[in-house]
Amino acid sequence: MEATPIPPRVENVDRLRFVPMYDARALSAVAKHPSLWLEAMRALLAVAPDGWWRRRRRFGPEPGYLAWRLLTAYASSTAAIDPDDVVTYLRWRRRQRA
Repeated sequence: MEATPIPPRVENVDRLRFVPMYDARALSAVAKHPSLWLEAMRALLAVAPDGWWRRRRRFGPEPGYLAWRLLTAYASSTAAIDPDDVVTYLRWRRRQRA
């Protein structure tokens, strides 16, 4: 069995322009689906770093984690997230909990 390759090191993670759920287009897409609002909050809390309320930086996933997720989803650590992907992901999360 072939070993899983180690993902490449993501450079400049501190320069990420947005957090997926804070992206205006993603927020707009989720806002159109009130049934997903609670799931969106659950998703944000699931990736929030421990003690996020004690930190100055904005709420959301750690920059390194976000860069890795963008790299695996879009082949670029600085790619713009597709708002439809956020809605699809939230629907999938909700189904998994049912």
